[in-house]
Amino acid sequence: MNLGNKKSNLLILLAAFIVEGCGNFSGNYDEIESSDTIEPFVSSTYPSDSALSVSPNLSMTVTFSEAMDTTTITTNSTGTSCSGTLQLSSDSFSTCVQMSSTPSVSNSNRTFTIDPASNLSFNTTYKVKVTTDAKDSAGNTLANAYTHSSGFTTSSTLDTTAPTVTLTIPADNASSVS
Repeated sequence: MNLGNKKSNLLILLAAFIVEGCGNFSGNYDEIESSDTIEPFVSSTYPSDSALSVSPNLSMTVTFSEAMDTTTITTNSTGTSCSGTLQLSSDSFSTCVQMSSTPSVSNSNRTFTIDPASNLSFNTTYKVKVTTDAKDSAGNTLANAYTHSSGFTTSSTLDTTAPTVTLTIPADNASSVS
């Protein structure tokens, strides 16, 4: 056998090993995704912790670090029990604010919006809580429940003053206006 044939046979053998190795890949991408063990966390809330003079007529949002399993992001829409994974309370979670409906989702399943069933009380501090039952799309739960440390405080009165517009235009008889 000459040297050219040996090189040719070696390349064929190498190609066969490569193809055989690729042939063992099942293409099951679920296996790859299920290897996600990173726990999600709350990256932001609106209103933010320590916010002041927040309107009592608000939509509250919670944004997570990654896409969440939307079936695990829930809230109470009947009564004042502190049920669901998203909770809002003014009394250290002895009771919770009733929400008007289930959370709406946006931002590729990362941001969840909830609306209280009625306006919040004036001049009251509320805290947001997210329980460890909230799961990301791979099934990982929050490592710890998230709770505002200070909470946000609603405004002391409802602003009912209509906005005014002040125009600063030249007077009717102004000259040399540029």
